Amino acid sequence: MIAFFYLAVFYKITKPMIRILFVLILIGLIDRQGLSQEKGVFSGAFETNANIFLRDSSINAISTPQYDHQFYGGEAWLNLNYKIQGFTIGTRFDMYHNSNLRNPRDSYSGTGIGRWYIKKAINKLEISAGYLYDQIGSGFIYRAFETRPLFIDNALYGVSLRYNFTDLWHIMAFSGKQKNAFDTYSGNLKGIRAEGFITLGSETSPITLAPGIGFVGKTLSDEYMNGVIDVIRSYQDADRFKPSYNTYASTLYNTLSYKNFRLYTEVALKSKDVFFNPFAEKTELVGSNTIGKLVAAKGSVFYGSLSFAQGKWGITAEAKGRKISVFGLTQI
Repeated sequence: MIAFFYLAVFYKITKPMIRILFVLILIGLIDRQGLSQEKGVFSGAFETNANIFLRDSSINAISTPQYDHQFYGGEAWLNLNYKIQGFTIGTRFDMYHNSNLRNPRDSYSGTGIGRWYIKKAINKLEISAGYLYDQIGSGFIYRAFETRPLFIDNALYGVSLRYNFTDLWHIMAFSGKQKNAFDTYSGNLKGIRAEGFITLGSETSPITLAPGIGFVGKTLSDEYMNGVIDVIRSYQDADRFKPSYNTYASTLYNTLSYKNFRLYTEVALKSKDVFFNPFAEKTELVGSNTIGKLVAAKGSVFYGSLSFAQGKWGITAEAKGRKISVFGLTQI
């Protein structure tokens, strides 16, 4: 009950530096509650980039805010994590100062809490809340991950529950919103995943299977839907369609391993989803048609990967087939 009370208080704290102080205080309070006699493990990391921009028209280093008048840009990230008695608590402070990561031709500045999370293991149940990273299968229908040098941070801002039936089988469910810099997209995501591990064959020549299945649902917000409807109303009759609030996707995947061979296969399906297709032809009332418009389309994808490894050598062959050019749940 103490942990959930602390979590509720944390939601009401808005200033970035106060949030960091709150996490440190929370760590101390949990330790003082006498949850266990064991000592907690505290860890942290600091990462920073700094760039000097020197204007040089001979190499086209011009016409961006950094080259024209800012001259300096950089980013910094501070991670703090603490573990004790099944609790894992963490936060990350992000700073962008005249950064060109978000758009190489523009400048972005922002400071705040880029991530916070709390996890608790209770026997076979794992409870997580905050900004969470995970994926289903190879990530076709759901992948919450970060790649800082590319300004990619698709964390799920919400909650997840994972139940481990055994060491080999588990089920996980989640719900929340997708992160967008220091904010979130307006729509809601929810999903479920089940995975396991099976061993067949003899002890000297085993065959292993790692099957999994997943489902994800996306619901558009009223604000986003109103924007979509306004755009569709501007289209000619030939390009108009009725958008849907909800989109669903499912996937089935498996990894088969035998001796030095490994075969991964996955097939995924998606119901109609609204997205901008930059290659679709748009009908114009006057003049020539243009390229690029909103569309609603179903999707399907098949992916296979076969690899062989022997000693220091290995070879991998991949194959992918998809019905539409964009697969996955679009950002909302």
